[in-house]
Amino acid sequence: MELLIWVLAVAALLVALTLFVVARRSHSRSTLDPSQDVYTGPSRGAEIHKPGHMP
Repeated sequence: MELLIWVLAVAALLVALTLFVVARRSHSRSTLDPSQDVYTGPSRGAEIHKPGHMP
């Protein structure tokens, strides 16, 4: 009976660790996704002009 409790405890620990790793990986992937960026730089089509230079 005591062995069964240890096996269940270890299994629960492994499941919790697996879920933790999966959650961290998906979070890292979403932070690397450019569509999730708060600042994406100049908008597409925006041009940077030098002072005194008019197109």
